[in-house]
Amino acid sequence: MTDNVHKALKSWRSLVSTLPSLTAEEVLAAIEREKNGKRRKTVLDRLARRMTRLSEIQASTFYKDLTHGNHCPQDDCDRSEG
Repeated sequence: MTDNVHKALKSWRSLVSTLPSLTAEEVLAAIEREKNGKRRKTVLDRLARRMTRLSEIQASTFYKDLTHGNHCPQDDCDRSEG
């Protein structure tokens, strides 16, 4: 577990201040630790909301890249035009 995860789970105030800098992997690690530890509902709910937001950002970036030509879907990458 990273220091960021440990710091985030120390208190509600620490969670709120640390959460924006956590990666998706760190948020998942924090969820697992909290589920197996103190099981604070408010903390788990906040971590779940952050994970949802990170997923939304990732999906939005993917589809923007896809529509603007910065990403080639695997099936289309091997196809030639014509």
